[in-house]
Amino acid sequence: MSVMLIRPNTPYSSHSGLVSVQYPINIGYLSAFLKHNSVNCYVRDFEVEKFNEDEFKGCIKATSPKLIGFSCMTPHILNAAYLASMQ
Repeated sequence: MSVMLIRPNTPYSSHSGLVSVQYPINIGYLSAFLKHNSVNCYVRDFEVEKFNEDEFKGCIKATSPKLIGFSCMTPHILNAAYLASMQ
């Protein structure tokens, strides 16, 4: 079984003065727990990674996760919904 955990970018990501980027500790803890329990876990953090739609779709296809989870705060919701709707 494999799981992918995603933190979408915010609309403010390109304006680093507006939003302070925090380490995704929640995703880190969850990923460590899953790996400790023999679950393959992939993490994508689009606050610090450049997003490319084709590359993202290819990553989903290559890893074939059984579950995809999103870490969202209010500013991430629209981008998370967009990523979740991709096929």
